[in-house]
Amino acid sequence: MKLKECPHDPGGYFIINGSEKVILMQEQMSKNRIIVEGDTSKGMICSVTSSSAQTKSKTNILLKDGRFFLQHNSFTVDVPIVILFKAMGITADKEILQYVGREQAIWAKVVPSLKQCIDAKIHTTQDACRWLQSKLRQPRFRPSRSTGKTGADITDRDVQVDIQRMLRDILITHIPMEKMNFSVRALFLGQMVRYLILLADGKIPRGGTHRGGLGHPRLSSP
Repeated sequence: MKLKECPHDPGGYFIINGSEKVILMQEQMSKNRIIVEGDTSKGMICSVTSSSAQTKSKTNILLKDGRFFLQHNSFTVDVPIVILFKAMGITADKEILQYVGREQAIWAKVVPSLKQCIDAKIHTTQDACRWLQSKLRQPRFRPSRSTGKTGADITDRDVQVDIQRMLRDILITHIPMEKMNFSVRALFLGQMVRYLILLADGKIPRGGTHRGGLGHPRLSSP
């Protein structure tokens, strides 16, 4: 009371140059943590908001009709998760399964997504990158003055390099990469898929993973 401040609101109210000032706290979602946003009209969504000194991004993985997809506004459609793995250079089906888990019960949940990729006749990294390029909301290739390449001159290798650079910049960006090696990010992506499987099967509690859970919001000053 000697400082003429409310004892129940320490440090929140100031008079600066004759003007009243109040510090308001803002609630933000925690960064770099997997959060389940719950059942929506589209399905169950698992997300992570990545934040580092250089970049910020959000990765959404959707479970819909028993298959897994990446949702991102860079693409005109939801991207099948196995196509995404193959675009990152992980082309063997067994290796993709091992990124998600080692239990056969877990693998069985991923099989429909593997079949989806087979039906689309996508088997290699270049196949996957070409598919992703065809689904981009905004075309990335334009005639280059330095190389003289036009659309007809662009090779599968050019497409692969460009799409992988784009994935590096938008996908789970808080995890560092060395020389376009997606293995660590693929492991994180696999764990997001695993998380959705376990949650859908009721093997982990929903309350502690929902974005409204007490462990997720963070308070910060403007």
